[in-house]
Amino acid sequence: MNLEMIGINHQTSELEIREKAAIEPEKFPETYKNILKISEIDGATIVSTCNRVEIYISPQIHFPEEKLRELFGNICDIPPEETAKAYIYRDDKAARHLFEVASGLNSRMIGEV
Repeated sequence: MNLEMIGINHQTSELEIREKAAIEPEKFPETYKNILKISEIDGATIVSTCNRVEIYISPQIHFPEEKLRELFGNICDIPPEETAKAYIYRDDKAARHLFEVASGLNSRMIGEV
């Protein structure tokens, strides 16, 4: 199984961009369905808070970095110059990052989820 993630947070993007990129909870189902319409993606999840927006996908094959950035920009409605600031992790690093975020180890204040 492949795992990839792309995201922005308080360290990589200004508040204005994070607010624009944020995905409201009521839009999760539609956004999720749109991601899964891409035939090369088997699964996905979204993390969207006031300090970060991250998209995790399970692609059949790893996407080129440019394609991930384009996908992220389309989903979050942010311009290419902002997607260039996004961080990308794959496989083990993506899983580790997700656990750090979920446990509050990777947050503005340690322990904050």
